[in-house]
Amino acid sequence: MLVIMNGRFIVIEGQGFTGKTTQANMLAQVLNEKGIETISLRHPGGTDFAEKMRQQLLEKKEAGVLTPDEELDFLFKALKSLVDELIIPSLASGKWIILTRFIASAIVYQGYQEGLDKNMIKTQGEKASQHLKPDLSILIDVPAEEILKRENEGRGTEIHAYNSFEIDVLRTRREGFLEVFEEMDDAVIMDGAKTREEIQAEIWKEVETKLLQSPS
Repeated sequence: MLVIMNGRFIVIEGQGFTGKTTQANMLAQVLNEKGIETISLRHPGGTDFAEKMRQQLLEKKEAGVLTPDEELDFLFKALKSLVDELIIPSLASGKWIILTRFIASAIVYQGYQEGLDKNMIKTQGEKASQHLKPDLSILIDVPAEEILKRENEGRGTEIHAYNSFEIDVLRTRREGFLEVFEEMDDAVIMDGAKTREEIQAEIWKEVETKLLQSPS
């Protein structure tokens, strides 16, 4: 059955300590204030099943008992639940969705970092998400050295097994995100070293230009 999507789907990507969640929440607040019903979500998470998958994934990752293939299975089971139960119905009803992390994160973390086949990850991710395409994908890019500094300062980001790594791993992830985004449609890269307010203004400009202005 063909589902007509009236809402908009925005994805914000990046490593831990880049400000993804902050920017997603700020953007959702602005859109809601302008009368556009918007939901800010995280992956993995968002539904009861996906949150359960998230908790099990983090626990097993912390214990060091997960293979990369098992990680991917957890992630895409959670993604399927989120897309099927929440994202697609919300978009179909006209709501906007802002999601932190989508398929690009799996390509980076399980592909570039863990060595799984990147095309396989992309294919499985597209299947799990019903081939849903973001209207706009945003990467908040922060150098590895700055991420490590923010982690050491404890800047409000949840500390878990995915957010605590040596600088070489952070550099590999950054390179991965940049390469993935260079090949994506409807994607922009933001300088995450700027202030929260500066990044917010740039994100809003992209949203306003690409998603709100009527075609001439």
